[in-house]
Amino acid sequence: MEVRFHPWPGRPGRLFTSLAPPIDGAFDALVARIAPRVESALPASVHAVRLEAPLKLIPEDWRVARRRFHRHLEEMGRTPGVVGLRLDVADCYRSLRPEAVSRSVRTVAPEMGEWVAAALGRLEDAGVIGLPVGPVASDVLANAVLLGVDRVLERLGIGWARWVDDVLLVAESERALSIAERETSRVLAEASLRWNPAKRRPFDPARPPVAVTSRGPRRSAWGEASERGQGGTIPRREGPWQPTDHANRISRRTMRSSSTSTRPSRATQR
Repeated sequence: MEVRFHPWPGRPGRLFTSLAPPIDGAFDALVARIAPRVESALPASVHAVRLEAPLKLIPEDWRVARRRFHRHLEEMGRTPGVVGLRLDVADCYRSLRPEAVSRSVRTVAPEMGEWVAAALGRLEDAGVIGLPVGPVASDVLANAVLLGVDRVLERLGIGWARWVDDVLLVAESERALSIAERETSRVLAEASLRWNPAKRRPFDPARPPVAVTSRGPRRSAWGEASERGQGGTIPRREGPWQPTDHANRISRRTMRSSSTSTRPSRATQR
C-alpha cells in the first residue's frame, strides 16, 4: 500500500491511497458484485462517479458528468424566488468505518454486508483510515452510504444535486432548506458523518457556484477565481478533482518506476 499527498491549488491537498495489486484486485472484485445495484439505486440528481460499466467498475468520463451537473444547477436556478444552500460532508471518506459502510450496503445488497465489513476491516488493520481515496470501488461504497441522504432529499421534494459528498439544495423557502439540512444530518449521524459547518454556504440559485453556461465560463456565486485558472474553483489544466484520475496517474508512475522492461513503442502506447 502506498499513500501520496496530492497538492491542490488554493485549497488543502488530498491523500490518495494506491493499494497493492493483489489487494486492489480483490477489493475491486468484491465491490463489482455490489456496483450494479448501487448504480441503479442512485437518483438522477447524483452526478459524480456514475458507472458506465458497473460490473467492471468503469466510471463515466468526469467531463460529461460535470457538464450535466452544471446544466442541472442552471435548470434549478431558473425558478423565480428560490433560495439555495451548499453543504459538504466533513472528511467523508476518512470518517467512514467498516460497520457504517456495511449497514448501508445491506440496504441494496443484503447478502454482501458482512463481506464488505470484513474487507474494510482488513484494510483498516493494514493502516487505511476509512475508505481509501483513489479506487473507484471506494467511490461506489461512498455512494452506497450517501444514498440515505439522496433518499431523504427525494422524499422532501426539493431541488438538489450531489457531486461526490458536495450537496447543493434549492427550495422555495429558507424553512424548507432548514428542514432538509436537519433531516439529512440525522441520516449522516447514523454513519458517524456530519455536515462541515465551515463549508455551509447559502448561494443564489440564479448564479450557481462554478456555473458554466452556453456562453462559456463565468465567476462562481462566491466571488472565487473563474475557471480560467490561477487556483480558481476549477483549475485550467486538471479540471475538477476526481480521485480516480489521480489514482490512475499514481498507478502509472508506480508501474513505470518499478518496471525493468524497455520502453514500449509509440504504436504500443497508442
